[in-house]
Amino acid sequence: MIQCPFCHENLSEPLPKSCATCDNTIADLNIETIVNNKYSSGSPFNTETVALPKPISDINLDNLETVWSKTITNDDDELDATIKSSDKAPSVSSGFSAKSRVLKHRNEVTDTMPDYELIKILGEGGMGIVYKAKQISVDREIAIKMIKEKYKSSEQIRNKFLVEAAVTGDLDHPNIVPIHELGADNAGQLFFSMKMVQGTEWKEVIAEKSRQENLEILMRVADAIAFAHSRDVIHRDLKPENIMLGEYGEVLVMDWGLAVSVTPSGKADNVDEAGLGGTPPYMAPEMASGEINCSFESDVYLLGAILYEIISGLKPHGGKSVKECIANAARNIILPIEEHGELVNISMKAMATKPEDRYSTVRDFQGAIREYQSHLESVLLSTQAEKTLNIAAKTKSYADYSRSMFTFEQSLELWDQNHVALNGVSVARLAYANCAYHKGDFAQAESLLKEAKLLRTPLGKSVLISLKEQKERIKRVKTLTRMAIILAASVILILTGAFFWISAKEKRANEAEQNTLIALEEVKIEKNNAIAAQKKALNSEKETISALKLAMIEKKNSLIAKNEAVNAQKISQKALAEVKKEKKATEQARDKAEEERKRAETVSNFMTEILAKANPTVSGGQKVTVVKVMEQMSIAVKQKFKNDDQTRLKLQDAIGRVYIGLGRYKESESHLLDTKNSVLTLLGADHPSYASSLSNLAGLYLIQGLISKAEPLIIEALKIRKKSLGVDHLLYASSLHNLSNLYINQGAYAKAEPHNIEALKIRKKSLGVDHPKYASSLNDLALIYTNQGAYTKAEPLIIEVLKIRKKSLGADHPSYASSLNSLADLYITQGAYAKAEPLIIEALKIIKKSLGMDHSIYASSLSNLGHLYMKQGSSTKAEPIYLESLKSIKKSLGTDHPAYASSLNSLAGLYFKRGAYTKAEPLLLESMQIKKKKLGANHPSYASSLNNLASLYIKQGLFTKSEPLLVEVLKIVKKSLGVDHSAYSSSLNKIIDLYQKLNIDIKKSKGANHPEYKSITKKLNFYINERKKIKPSKK
Repeated sequence: MIQCPFCHENLSEPLPKSCATCDNTIADLNIETIVNNKYSSGSPFNTETVALPKPISDINLDNLETVWSKTITNDDDELDATIKSSDKAPSVSSGFSAKSRVLKHRNEVTDTMPDYELIKILGEGGMGIVYKAKQISVDREIAIKMIKEKYKSSEQIRNKFLVEAAVTGDLDHPNIVPIHELGADNAGQLFFSMKMVQGTEWKEVIAEKSRQENLEILMRVADAIAFAHSRDVIHRDLKPENIMLGEYGEVLVMDWGLAVSVTPSGKADNVDEAGLGGTPPYMAPEMASGEINCSFESDVYLLGAILYEIISGLKPHGGKSVKECIANAARNIILPIEEHGELVNISMKAMATKPEDRYSTVRDFQGAIREYQSHLESVLLSTQAEKTLNIAAKTKSYADYSRSMFTFEQSLELWDQNHVALNGVSVARLAYANCAYHKGDFAQAESLLKEAKLLRTPLGKSVLISLKEQKERIKRVKTLTRMAIILAASVILILTGAFFWISAKEKRANEAEQNTLIALEEVKIEKNNAIAAQKKALNSEKETISALKLAMIEKKNSLIAKNEAVNAQKISQKALAEVKKEKKATEQARDKAEEERKRAETVSNFMTEILAKANPTVSGGQKVTVVKVMEQMSIAVKQKFKNDDQTRLKLQDAIGRVYIGLGRYKESESHLLDTKNSVLTLLGADHPSYASSLSNLAGLYLIQGLISKAEPLIIEALKIRKKSLGVDHLLYASSLHNLSNLYINQGAYAKAEPHNIEALKIRKKSLGVDHPKYASSLNDLALIYTNQGAYTKAEPLIIEVLKIRKKSLGADHPSYASSLNSLADLYITQGAYAKAEPLIIEALKIIKKSLGMDHSIYASSLSNLGHLYMKQGSSTKAEPIYLESLKSIKKSLGTDHPAYASSLNSLAGLYFKRGAYTKAEPLLLESMQIKKKKLGANHPSYASSLNNLASLYIKQGLFTKSEPLLVEVLKIVKKSLGVDHSAYSSSLNKIIDLYQKLNIDIKKSKGANHPEYKSITKKLNFYINERKKIKPSKK
């Protein structure tokens, strides 16, 4: 019975516009949303198994057995084997030409030079055998497929073999293995040579791979089939066994022996003339029964069948024998599974019984999967919510029920058509209310049901009745309480009256006693007055003596006042001098301020004059770049301010730092060196300004990777600031921060850590824990821990940085976005990709809003997203991201900037992983040239590009091209980073591995006595000894 997705009460048929029980509207819902749900105390969330395609009931099994009788002769045949009916004779185009070639096994001795040498068997299929072989003419390793000895006289097998060679050779696609040549050996046995793919059949690893990895492989298979369909070819035998996964991420569709063409002029058999064929557990109904011809939708069915296997681990059609399996395929009886959801629905639509009910094209099928992938987070949340709801059913915890409801609601916010979440949120609400009801918490139950208009359900009615009874009990208790209060008040009133009567009697007795006491007090006063008069006479005599003493004191005070007047005059004179001094200081400050104002005005006029020259109307219509303006300013500053050292030095320092941002490091160095030398001459080697000029120059060298030149400058600046400013000064903390960054660049994280922590303490003390500079030091400390592999120490620091920057700068600030990227990088390093992706996407939104899509920081964040997708093995998602990043950097920084080179490098890495070496090589060469020009030939980043190019050549077997590149990489790394850096040991290992490969090849081809072998051996031994000198790293 169909049930309402809100209250889960039965609905009448035809479906009404709204539910009669809860009054919620259901007319606008997708029919898939209104599924058969059940609610019970034992299992709070039960959804019935997904609806399978309707099977064909009127299939003629006798006809079916007749069609396949000649093929299926034994019930013990393997179910997974490819089979082909023999009811129609195969046809072969007359255009096939198999050239005669000499083949020999490796250990076989022949007088004739062979064309191919068979090395070993790679694998065997139903009709063929595949060898690893060597093509003698071009000295390359290839694969050769031959017909098995027992089938070489079978005309049908020969024709199928020829069709496979012809069809595969005509389909030039990255996901289809390329065919080199069709031939026959001396005995007339057919073979074809093809690219050798080192790898594994998908069926061997499909159970081990994650669902996301398997979906990526399926999408690549679908790319190949979509291409074949564009060439009018139907594969007909798609299954994991016929998909080869290469060592470097290649996905190749193999075995095109059953392929047919939808046009009479095709190289394969025409679909109207070809017999039936396929693999029974995967077959579409028309492939098994032959009642209608195969079509492109038949391949769509097979893709859906593979998707079904990815989801469930089962093949769609079962059976105890091949005959039973074919009968089930012909009727489209699919094994039921417990899994449900959008992905299952996609597979079921692809495997619809009627071809017209399936996806009409492979692209439509792929589009549905991409749509699912975009909803993946919503699906994962609803799955998590279901688990939480099952836990809540056992624990009866309000927190678990509330968490389940909230997670379902989050899932719906991400995708409002998620019918599992839509049903789940109402089931969770009902279960939560039911739990509250049984605990006697009727108000909570009513609140939950009222919010979703579920008070008219049976549970809602029970809750309302119980709540009404509870309110009546409370009302009775309140009435009794009021009566008790009134009774108590009456008793208190009586007692109060008695109290006041007794108090009045006591008051009168007290007043009589008080009057007696007053009379006695008056007698006492009269007596005291007489004594006082006697004392007054004595005091008059004493006052006369006191007056004489007072006169003497007054005289003494007069002398003291005279001395104080003299002192006051002196103080006044001193104060006057202080006022004059202060006045002079004020005048000097005013003069200095006026001088600064005039200097600022001069600089402003100078800048206006320089920028005016950038106006195309002034420059004769020429395009004036920022670099051109900076060049003009560099010349003009030295002339304009030659007599004003202070202004000239400030401007030169600023120009130097602007040149760094433009990537013009040579011009920047000229200005920063001039500033340093001038400050040294004018102010001396102990002045803080000299330390600042050293720090700026060191920053330039760090960007260029010139660590050996940067280090002494940073250390000298640190000493000057420590001596002149003290160890609590913020500039001293800045120098500590710079030294820490230098050690981070060297990979010396243990040396970097104490300097960073000391800088952190100073900034905390001077600025507080909410300041962005304190956050910057925290961020660098987190970077140190990340590189040391101490992720549990790094994560809370980055999260604290996030909080500080959000509070001090706001959630829309680029620095906050930078922290989001840092946290995402940490999660990527730990393999927590699901946690990293939303952080990068949020960072992208912030940067897009605050800086725009043409900013280099936006491009950098895009690149991070691309790296994440590559880590997840999704190069199809990464490629457009990398291309957009490249476009953004090109627009914002130009094609000469190191960032553009890094972006080229990332894109080349993607093509490298795909095996598209011809695409990767020009990108790596361009990246290498930019870095060499902008960063210099000794920069670690330039060495990284050389290393990547060498790796490309090694993969292609071009060892002699890779050797000089790796030797140069080692020299650069040794000079710039030192022999203790991990990059040096990594480079050594790579070059040793290369020489070992070269040694094996030369020894094989030229012998151990050849001079070239001895030369390579000498080099190999040299680098092995170098590796022995490296001290083991201490973590």
